[in-house]
Amino acid sequence: MNDYLKEVIQKVKEMLSEDVAVEGDAPLCAEIGLTSMQLAQLAYELEEAFDVEIPDAAFKSDMTAEDFAEIIRSELEGERGG
Repeated sequence: MNDYLKEVIQKVKEMLSEDVAVEGDAPLCAEIGLTSMQLAQLAYELEEAFDVEIPDAAFKSDMTAEDFAEIIRSELEGERGG
């Protein structure tokens, strides 16, 4: 598990204030019950934590922790040139 994925999973757990099992490839809304508002809040918190922008075009209702981690990795590595 990469560091970005670990951080995304930690943010989800903090948001829910519960000890939930978060699988990297499980849709966050369907599997652990995040509302669309919570998903948007998670995206915002991740943008702030990593100083990246999650493009609107990449955002979807069935986002997984892995999806967020990949966007963050792509944004950060893109800034560094690869």
